[in-house]
Amino acid sequence: MNIDTSLHSVNYSPRNGASISMLVIHSTEGTRKSDIPILLGQTPRKVSVHYYVQRDGVIYQFLPDTVSAWHAGASNWLGHGSIWIQEHSLGIEMESLNTGSVYKQRQPDIQYNAVVELSRMLVRKYAIQQAYFVRHKDIAPSRKSDPSFFPWLEFRDDVYR
Repeated sequence: MNIDTSLHSVNYSPRNGASISMLVIHSTEGTRKSDIPILLGQTPRKVSVHYYVQRDGVIYQFLPDTVSAWHAGASNWLGHGSIWIQEHSLGIEMESLNTGSVYKQRQPDIQYNAVVELSRMLVRKYAIQQAYFVRHKDIAPSRKSDPSFFPWLEFRDDVYR
């Protein structure tokens, strides 16, 4: 698997000694052209992500796994709040025009397969349990719907197979 590490986000925090035990899957509502400046911290939005997977399957790593990306926002999972999630998780963002209502764009096979391969590698590397392999909408259901129109159960099975 080839991962491009040439682009770096300025939005991150230290992990404060927290170990990685969670993986959060996201999808954007834009394209590479609009997504990357936001995720690199070139706009006023204070967000970031560890990995970004384009629709053509190209994978970028914007932050090293050793730091916390700002990808979860106000969130909660299994009794853990936002700070715990940020410090213990990695975030993968998929390029997608899918808004959950206006656009209903599925991921192409090449992108889906790249995200499976990347997720599988991270799940194995950090021994992430299935209960902590989640979608953005799982940890922030009142404000997020991503990734929408994504075959989550099939995807999770492919990652843990």
